[in-house]
Amino acid sequence: SIDEVWVEIHIKVVDQSLSLSVKNSNGFDTIEKNEFEYQKGIGLKNVRRRLELLYEDHYTLETNDTEDQYSVSLTIEL
Repeated sequence: SIDEVWVEIHIKVVDQSLSLSVKNSNGFDTIEKNEFEYQKGIGLKNVRRRLELLYEDHYTLETNDTEDQYSVSLTIEL
């Protein structure tokens, strides 16, 4: 059977901050997930490096990976 696949995106600006939250279903099997974990780690390192270059200490980036969902939250001070 095919599990439910979903993506949820929230973007908002409050005062001088931009917040972006993305959540999605985590429907990989074990082999696919192991391959994806390696690639994801490289991508996150690149994103963090670019954020640091552009925004220095004026951002936060948090990720959370559970068995059934993956989420990323980014806040940038404008």
